[in-house]
Amino acid sequence: MKQGIESLSEFSKQLKSGSIYQEIESKLLELQKSKTHLKQNRKTIDGLREQIQKKEDQIQKLYSDIINLQNKLSEILDAELNRIQ
Repeated sequence: MKQGIESLSEFSKQLKSGSIYQEIESKLLELQKSKTHLKQNRKTIDGLREQIQKKEDQIQKLYSDIINLQNKLSEILDAELNRIQ
């Protein structure tokens, strides 16, 4: 019981001095900084995903262009072979 009263007395002193308020305020500031940092990381990750998606789209288009060029080359070669024969 005496220990509980001492704890309450200490808590009362901390309240009166404002140290608890300062501690809570510093914890809130840390939390806000952490959230800001996480948001920045999320934005960076989202930006990287967007860049990757654009590159994948470019690669897919290039792949499609290569296939089209191969088909055209094949047609030209077939036409040339038919002309020679």
